[in-house]
Amino acid sequence: MQGNEPRLVASSSNLLLRRLSPADQALLEPFAETVTVQRGARLFSPADRLSDFYFPESAIFSLEEQVGQSRHIEVAVIGREGLLGWPALLGSDVMTHAVVAQLRAGSTLRIAVEPLRRHCGVRVLDALLQFVHLIIVQMGRSIASHLHDTVNKRIARWLLMRHDRLGGDVLLVQHDEIAANLSVRRASITDGLHMLEGELLIRCNRGRILIRDRSALEERAGDAYGEAEAQYRNLIAPFGKSAGCRLIAA
Repeated sequence: MQGNEPRLVASSSNLLLRRLSPADQALLEPFAETVTVQRGARLFSPADRLSDFYFPESAIFSLEEQVGQSRHIEVAVIGREGLLGWPALLGSDVMTHAVVAQLRAGSTLRIAVEPLRRHCGVRVLDALLQFVHLIIVQMGRSIASHLHDTVNKRIARWLLMRHDRLGGDVLLVQHDEIAANLSVRRASITDGLHMLEGELLIRCNRGRILIRDRSALEERAGDAYGEAEAQYRNLIAPFGKSAGCRLIAA
């Protein structure tokens, strides 16, 4: 690498990469490249061979579990706090879920699996495996929420998780996208958003949802939201937009 080339890993907004020591960042630097992912793009399909890890920066991704022939239920959301392709850290060479870009076009760093494994010392592996633990916590909460929570509670959780991963307070999303992620009728999403808007928690306008009252939205989500996020802050780094948290801007 030439001295005037950008240091992609060291300057990344991905929180996992920022947590690494300068020496570990330097080891990964020669293998990193920036990839721009368009909204709606499918990064992985189930059973895809894992040749690369992706460390999102401004991009946000949904992990989806297929149900039947045509339905997909969101089981996790990953943005700048995590990585994609994590089954390769556990000895698997195939992806377990579909991974789809959400809300907007964005950037992610790509690092091939083989060189990361080769140069990955104990410190790097520990840092990445802590995130794997947390994504399992998040997926467990998603399953429980899908089975037991009301649609309105699930909508509040969905909005909060996107809000955590955006630099601002506006989500560019259509009602049918939320309905597809939560596997509920579009009309139920519209009714739920209207209720939240009537309570002045959000404002909806032509594919834009403005988060107006974050604290009240967290109250609506209740125990459906917060456990994985709190553990992330304790184990890895400040993350999210809850009271007392600091989100590193995109």
